Amino acid sequence: MRFFDDHLYYFRVSYYGSTWSSLGDFLTRTAAQMAVDGSWKAFYDWELKTLRDAEDLSDMALECRGFRIRVGLGIEGVGGEQKPHVKIEDTAVLQRLRLREAEEARKEAEDQAAASENK
Repeated sequence: MRFFDDHLYYFRVSYYGSTWSSLGDFLTRTAAQMAVDGSWKAFYDWELKTLRDAEDLSDMALECRGFRIRVGLGIEGVGGEQKPHVKIEDTAVLQRLRLREAEEARKEAEDQAAASENK
């Protein structure tokens, strides 16, 4: 779980011991269990692209107003155990978080530039 300003905006459920033969199989079964319909999209087709983990690139997502449901099998093609997962994100909070991080980076760059000028 991840929190922003004391509110839950992200949670992940991981499965251990893969019984799914492919991402398509996992997606089909998971979507049916959640009883959600819609167009599942690959990372590059998401409305809000937030790359925090390399596994994000192979996740499939269903985006709705204000939130996104993601499913994936982990980092495919990389050695080690695959970890099938479902993630749910509040995309409005993700956008606020992104803006806050950009503002903090801008202020840090300004502070560094000012410190360099004062040397």
